[in-house]
Amino acid sequence: MSTVEQRLGDDFFTPEQRGFIAAGRAQVHALEHHVEQALVGIPTPGSKQDYYLVGPTGTAKTTIVERYLKKYATDPKIRVIKISGVKSSYSFVMQLAVCLNKLGTGERLVIWVDDCNLFSGISALNMMLGALDPSTRLLVWDKDVTGDIARFQRQQRASPDDSPGDEALKNAFERFLAKSGTLGLELPTNHVTFLFTTNMDLARPANNVGRGSKMRETMIRSRVKYYEFNVAKSRSLAWGWNAAVVLDRPFPGIAASLTEEQRGTLMAWQFANWDRLNGSDLRIAQDYAEVMIAEPKDFEKTWAMMLEPVEA
Repeated sequence: MSTVEQRLGDDFFTPEQRGFIAAGRAQVHALEHHVEQALVGIPTPGSKQDYYLVGPTGTAKTTIVERYLKKYATDPKIRVIKISGVKSSYSFVMQLAVCLNKLGTGERLVIWVDDCNLFSGISALNMMLGALDPSTRLLVWDKDVTGDIARFQRQQRASPDDSPGDEALKNAFERFLAKSGTLGLELPTNHVTFLFTTNMDLARPANNVGRGSKMRETMIRSRVKYYEFNVAKSRSLAWGWNAAVVLDRPFPGIAASLTEEQRGTLMAWQFANWDRLNGSDLRIAQDYAEVMIAEPKDFEKTWAMMLEPVEA
């Protein structure tokens, strides 16, 4: 089956550019492969079962993963829950507790954690270390939650029809109250696979200095299947990734409505003017696509005005 760039031919892309696109497409497919393994891979006791996929912002990681997850939306044995944009550990703990409480017998839970701030600060890192440790698989929330349980119960009694979330939280917290007498929570994660998509690198062992958060980051890194997508390192990598995403249309929005010829024109023009674009991510391609739709006859004039000025 031919690719878009092959169908467009040499009028749009040189052999070198087609090579960049092929390399970008291979990176996109690698991302999809890791997502698939998170969904269908069978965790074995004592082995790594979580995935940490890191790459720059504006590369459509979230959209690529969302599109791929739809392939498994009807699988009765896999429950996929997305937790997105969480800024506090407690918010994450609340959502995870409710998800675990709803998990059926023999059911696997894949928690897709997208752009959440879970690895910032020693307390959060310690919490996630236990959740991801192959030998323990236990997230420990060591703060007293008895007051929270009472509050959930009061709110649910006051307005039962308007507070289904309060009842779910109360039931989950009561089920997972710590058995160690700390009045916190103990959430077992042995039937959970975490899939992290983020732009936050974790420290490498070589950068592990002292006993602070960097050391814990390296410990987290050693407990997960860690993959970096450094697509912004050079023009060939960044443009190749962007072109593969735009040409193959794996993301929604204006650019997805362009014809193959329009998408080819857009990416060929961006390659020729790469050093003067006001950014290298896919949001820039979306901006130019919107102009192409709005001004089908004069889009290149407007594109030229959107470029950064040439330095004297």
